[in-house]
Amino acid sequence: MYDQQIAVCQHVWGDARPCSINDPVPFFRATLPRSLFPLPRLRRSRRHPAGGPYVKAHFGIAPHRNRVKMAGVANFAGKDLTITASEWLRWSHEWRFQPGVTPFCHWGYQVGAVAMYFLITHSLRRTMATRKPLEIPRFLFLHNTTLCCASLVLAIWLTYTLISRYVGGLTFHDLVCSRAIYEDGHLHLIYYINMFFKVWEFMDTFLLAVRKKPIPFLHAYHHAATLYLTWAQMVEHSGCQWVPIVINLWVHVFMYYYYAMSALRIRVWWKKYLTKIQITQFIVDITIVAYAYGTFIKSGFDENVCYGTTRGALIGLGILTSYLILFIQFYVSTYLRKPRSSPVEQEKPKAQ
Repeated sequence: MYDQQIAVCQHVWGDARPCSINDPVPFFRATLPRSLFPLPRLRRSRRHPAGGPYVKAHFGIAPHRNRVKMAGVANFAGKDLTITASEWLRWSHEWRFQPGVTPFCHWGYQVGAVAMYFLITHSLRRTMATRKPLEIPRFLFLHNTTLCCASLVLAIWLTYTLISRYVGGLTFHDLVCSRAIYEDGHLHLIYYINMFFKVWEFMDTFLLAVRKKPIPFLHAYHHAATLYLTWAQMVEHSGCQWVPIVINLWVHVFMYYYYAMSALRIRVWWKKYLTKIQITQFIVDITIVAYAYGTFIKSGFDENVCYGTTRGALIGLGILTSYLILFIQFYVSTYLRKPRSSPVEQEKPKAQ
């Protein structure tokens, strides 16, 4: 990675001076026009009511000695903290999800979150049984727009990380099976953030409950199982877990955009195709996981050939297959199965 960063440094500035990994040049800098730099700085200050120390912070990207410096600076009681882009890249590259050490990594948190999810959903439905449904289009729009944008940021980050690793020399097999791709700190951090996204998405069900909308089994099961799936794949060292995550993030960009437009009563014509894309997503996911697990079995369960565990593969295959079956049933019942006409309607003569 650092060799690629040095190459980017030399490509960006095009000068004869040597570049090193200590140059604070963002890895994405080569893909952006120089006209974007410097970006305006955002400043915010707040004085203590009693006249004590004040806090001033700014974040921006600005040129510094013929190089780009991205820094978050905090000033509290005269102390400055600066993080450059190269430091952020190095920190995120070295970050690791460690079972038993990383916060919220214990299985009890996931079980507790799922239990609270069903408990809150049940309580909201009982509470709303004797009340009128809430009309909250603005909050719905805000919630779905925020999730759409957050999913887009994470999807771009993950996609760019994968492309950079592929350009850096990893083959498709390496991206799916190698231990190097699993131990990439950027991917660890993305997977960890994505796990919290799954908890955030519980709000989808709560909003259905307060609006007295039906909550299908597919909806509730999908939200609960996906949280467990994301956690289990990190714990079981799955190297190919990026496949369902990156596709799911891009699907969610369009899905939450659709929900945001629906909150404004704007019809989106491609809703039907969104379900088709989701079905295709699960087919691709199952195929890649089956390839990785098959390679793992053929090698005699050698982690050096395909990194992961049997438990992780079986959990992934089981949950993803259940998603595929349920989404196909949903698509057939919603778009293909024609509603049956009542006996009275059948007896009506056809118009001549």
